[in-house]
Amino acid sequence: MSVETGQGSGNPVIVLKQVNDSIITGTYSGQFGEAPLKGTLKGSKINLQISASEVTMEYVGTVDGNRMKGKVIFATYGEGTFTGIKKVQ
Repeated sequence: MSVETGQGSGNPVIVLKQVNDSIITGTYSGQFGEAPLKGTLKGSKINLQISASEVTMEYVGTVDGNRMKGKVIFATYGEGTFTGIKKVQ
């Protein structure tokens, strides 16, 4: 991922696993440490929730093929934008 905010930028690694048609689980590793995540995928709309180092983050956006983009909301730190590219392991 690439995240851009008014306070700077970052490149967290987010690993996603689609459990069924709409449920997502995974992990976040970035500026706020490491943490599990949960989320949903409905059509092309994705929503991810992460709590790491007492910071709650919500990624809300769209998926188009191997790419995703949208807005990231940091509970007490404001918001920014994100883009991501799927890398198959």
